[in-house]
Amino acid sequence: MEDKKKSIQRIFNLCLEIQMKGEGVDGFPFISFSSANYGNLADVYIMENGFKKDGTYDATYNLDEPVTRINCEFQLKEILKALKGGDLDCTQE
Repeated sequence: MEDKKKSIQRIFNLCLEIQMKGEGVDGFPFISFSSANYGNLADVYIMENGFKKDGTYDATYNLDEPVTRINCEFQLKEILKALKGGDLDCTQE
């Protein structure tokens, strides 16, 4: 089993890659990665169609458990694949 630190670092890199492609508004995916040394080690929050004030997240991941990290990584890769392929309805590059 892969160690937790490497898995979380890979997820962070995916989040960062998405974030570097555009701002999370107007249909561009909003991705938030948070880390703390109290409570949850790391969390990812996703709004697939951009940030909406008082909106609900399409997905939230507490990265403590291996299966959650696998699911989060899968969803981030799907978002990134859609961004690279131009399959998202975004007004940004």
